[in-house]
Amino acid sequence: MIDLIPGFSLLDETARSVQLLSQMKVSDYILTFFIFSAIGWAIETIYCSLGNHRFINRGFLTGPLCPIYGTGGLIFSLLISRFWQRWYLVMLIGVAVLDCVEYLTSFLMEKLFHARWWDYTNEILNVNGRICLKHTLYWGIASLCYVYVVQSPYLQLYSLIPQKARYIALGVILVIFAADLANAVRNAMDVKSFMNKLSGLSSRLSELKNKIAVAVAIDSDSVSALSKELDDLRPEDYMNIFVDTKNSRRKPRLNRLYKVYKNLRVSAEGSVAAAEDLLGEIKRHFTDDDGEMY
Repeated sequence: MIDLIPGFSLLDETARSVQLLSQMKVSDYILTFFIFSAIGWAIETIYCSLGNHRFINRGFLTGPLCPIYGTGGLIFSLLISRFWQRWYLVMLIGVAVLDCVEYLTSFLMEKLFHARWWDYTNEILNVNGRICLKHTLYWGIASLCYVYVVQSPYLQLYSLIPQKARYIALGVILVIFAADLANAVRNAMDVKSFMNKLSGLSSRLSELKNKIAVAVAIDSDSVSALSKELDDLRPEDYMNIFVDTKNSRRKPRLNRLYKVYKNLRVSAEGSVAAAEDLLGEIKRHFTDDDGEMY
């Protein structure tokens, strides 16, 4: 490897950092998880805020943490750093492991909360919209940068923190993290409930459409009761629950997730639009010449 600075070798520094890693305790690795979660949050928040010209608090949690980056930091430290003498293994293993983590995280969150939190369907060479070539390349670059550039100065700075201060910091962070995680799960369950309501709305409209078709053919008096039920259905009200209900106590939580995860917004708006189209189709097919429901 080329030494750009006289007397300084990236390989030598990396070798020393690997030795420092062997001296770390379990508590140090846990604290490292939170440190890189915070660093990842900062990078994502700055990137997204600049792109949208407004502050966006990135992440599943309310606090300044993106756990997927903390997980990446642990994987770099515990697994990938072992192969530091072969840069191509660092890159390949980093790509394979981190792609698996991202795919599994997407899969589990969708199963748990019935919502897609990110979607790479429009990206080149994606796998089920959960991972894609562009982010795979990001993981490879990140693996190389961490092992050969970031790890050594990070561990040297970390070693300057007194052990007692580390324990205190870790204890405080764990308490705050537990509270934030509980709140985040509650928020996600609200999203799950909302998405289920949207799904139920579409099912209810489809059922009403079939009932009206049968009623028109058999008993027109039944249509009046069904038409009243249709008039009571307002798909836009479902969207207002998610976004604009100013008096709703749930708005701050749901509204943040709605802004942070664009895919949630697109999915929710698409479901509402589909429900509105179906409602319009029903009303067009079952109105008389004066525009009144039968």
